[in-house]
Amino acid sequence: MKIEMELMASSIKEQLWHRMRQDLQTYVPQVAENNLLMCCACGRFLPYEDFSLEHIIPRRALAEDPKELKSDPRTSVNARSGNILLCRKPLSVKGHRVYGNGCNSWKGRFYDGRIRELLSGKLLDSSIKKASNQHIIAALCSAYIALVREFGYSVVLTSSGSLMRQQFFLPARFHPKIPVRCQMMLTGSAPKYVNDQVDIWLEPFGFTIDDKSCYVRFRNFVLILPLSRDPRIPVASPRLFTPPKYKLRPDFQTLFD
Repeated sequence: MKIEMELMASSIKEQLWHRMRQDLQTYVPQVAENNLLMCCACGRFLPYEDFSLEHIIPRRALAEDPKELKSDPRTSVNARSGNILLCRKPLSVKGHRVYGNGCNSWKGRFYDGRIRELLSGKLLDSSIKKASNQHIIAALCSAYIALVREFGYSVVLTSSGSLMRQQFFLPARFHPKIPVRCQMMLTGSAPKYVNDQVDIWLEPFGFTIDDKSCYVRFRNFVLILPLSRDPRIPVASPRLFTPPKYKLRPDFQTLFD
């Protein structure tokens, strides 16, 4: 069973790798020549072996899903989580290592536990009965990654994408440029399993886009994500995005707005 799961993860990783590289080449043609991919969290251009499969809804949260859901062949772990690739190469700033296991592990350390608490509905049962700033930041960053999964690098290479990439590395406080209305969210109880209503489990993210913002539904909570352009609108003639050669530190450069 373990070998089968590893083979499945490897297959999904390879499919995502080719799909994400194809999307990235639309805006960064040089990628076709160097066999690299841009991490949507830190902005580094790295090879295949420096990426790993990331479950946007963490596996620890999926473990608390209704037992009927786990036995339903329509709602596998990968279907319920939403997958994307994040880097696993050590993070460095000005040549000094600041975190050893890359953006995938950073998300796991600072955000996955908060997301689990939100999705389980345990916050509503506690004496606090509201989300902390750390919970909202975790939700914002996870919603950003889900938005990238949905619309690709047209989200990453914008000023709002740069802002969210910077927020990703500030797990304890809001970035000064995060709008006030993005610093709050609505939460509810964990959804119940209904046999003929599995859409919320198969596609746990929903997006409603208006001027300069995106309302993100994340199973049982809703929040507003900053957005500098509508990613559904094709980019007519983007400027070439040239990544600095051999740069191994987070890059918040933008391509268009």
